[in-house]
Amino acid sequence: MTGGTGAGKAVTFATTAESILKLTGGAYNVNPAVFVYFPWETYQGADNYYYIRDMWPVKNTSTGVIYETLALAVAGAQPGETLQARRNFEITAPVIVEETIIFDTNGKTVTRSGATSGYDNLFNVVAGGDLSIIGNGTLQTTSVSGKNGSALKIENGGRASLTDATLSGDYVSVNIWGNVTGTDPIPTVFTMESGSANNGIFVFGYGGELDLRGGGSVDVVGDRFAIAGSGRPERSGTKITISGGTVSSTEAVAIYHPQDGTFTISGGTISGPSGIQMKSGDLTLTGGTITATGPFVATPDPTGNGAESTGDAILAFSKDGYQDYLNVNISGGTITSENGYALREYVAPPGETSRTQNVTISDGYLDGGEASVIFTTNTDAVLDLIGGAYNTNPSEFVFDPKYVYFDDPWYRIGDKVGPVTGTISMQARTVRAGVPVTLTGATFGGTNTATSTDAYGPNLTFSWLAPDTYTITTAQPRYLNIHTYLNKTIVIGANNKVIAPPLQLIAGNAVMELYNGSDVINYLDAGHIGTYFMQTGAGLAADVNFDGKVDIRDLALVGGNYGLTSETAYQTGLPNQGLVEH
Repeated sequence: MTGGTGAGKAVTFATTAESILKLTGGAYNVNPAVFVYFPWETYQGADNYYYIRDMWPVKNTSTGVIYETLALAVAGAQPGETLQARRNFEITAPVIVEETIIFDTNGKTVTRSGATSGYDNLFNVVAGGDLSIIGNGTLQTTSVSGKNGSALKIENGGRASLTDATLSGDYVSVNIWGNVTGTDPIPTVFTMESGSANNGIFVFGYGGELDLRGGGSVDVVGDRFAIAGSGRPERSGTKITISGGTVSSTEAVAIYHPQDGTFTISGGTISGPSGIQMKSGDLTLTGGTITATGPFVATPDPTGNGAESTGDAILAFSKDGYQDYLNVNISGGTITSENGYALREYVAPPGETSRTQNVTISDGYLDGGEASVIFTTNTDAVLDLIGGAYNTNPSEFVFDPKYVYFDDPWYRIGDKVGPVTGTISMQARTVRAGVPVTLTGATFGGTNTATSTDAYGPNLTFSWLAPDTYTITTAQPRYLNIHTYLNKTIVIGANNKVIAPPLQLIAGNAVMELYNGSDVINYLDAGHIGTYFMQTGAGLAADVNFDGKVDIRDLALVGGNYGLTSETAYQTGLPNQGLVEH
């Protein structure tokens, strides 16, 4: 009998011969155990009916042998053989894996009950062990407290992979333990091709490694991290690689990385109230999507144990007591915070030391509700924002030779050009130093000021300028100056780095009077010279040629330039758009 429902007395037989009776299924209101033979057994279901199941739960499909327990099946397996769950079953102690085997969950649920610590487990893969878990079933560990147990622990050189099955534990789904007693890496690797680790993954120790690929999901419900390490020094040296799949937490930081280790993201989706919090290690982001949806916390809790959600997509958090340095390198991906920053670098107050060694952004999209980026350690020795797209202007964190421009709807970063040089002199003086010249960009260039020198040839240098159209102005006392009103412009670009033609300022403006938008040399200047005629000393405005005395030379300059204004003096010598050399 393989099916059906028995009522009344359910079943009875005149014979009890094993060779005749084959009860392998069905539901019975009275226990038919007396008529059921090995390898079958009866059990009472939640509906109070009795059912028949295969007594031995595991089969080695490579050899055809069935086993009474999972432990016996693993111990009897040869390298490369496949073990298959034949039914749902329960075990009460960890199963050690020391060989290369495949475990096919076969759509069934295997439960390790009675876990007594967070690191108590169902499978324990140790040195020499390589466990491949397949089959669309579930491996789970439960505990009386509801807080202990992991489905899988990999340690000291063990390896494991997951395809299509689900791993679950009251404490965490997977524990990865590399070398936690020394600093020599012992490669201890968990690879997720697909399937689910729905209570999270811990990665500890030198050589501990997590590789999450295209179909894997680490999606956690509740106030717990989806992926986490430990800030203890002996648990550093990890490697986390995410090239696909999903990682999420509904109430906590999705990924907490307090350890000195490498963390590389090239694909996949990471989401939670906060996306990633780094307190140590190297984060490299070349692709993927990181999204934070939680409320913004302006002053993160400077905890030395764990992490609170701040609403930031990525938070690089310097806190004393953690190992080594923080480095962030972003060259791709989409980083979004609904309420906080896409990327925030923060030093815990008061008096904590920044451990941020370098932040480089060369590409990617950064979109923040509070702003795109912010950095406590705002210095060009640490920050290298050289590319990327930002929803708010990051210019205060961008240093020469880079600049920020708006490419609707994004702010982007481009290359400045330089040095930009020019030649400027002053009429009736051999000294050419000291002329203040300002270039004001029309769009992205900002305001830039340089002062001429006595150098031979080009004597005016702007180290770096953003490609732009600039308005040029001067501010030299006692000379006719170029003012904004004159609208004298130059175009600076990769091939346009010389202010030309050379400019000579006109002398005689003893009284710097702005007349109708221009300086003018007139009777006021002549009168001023007359008032101070033959006086000597520094700082005399009537000394228009700066030779230390007011004399006939000064009067001659005023007379020769009488009636000139800035507009007439520089109309042909400095035409609009005429200072560009191609």
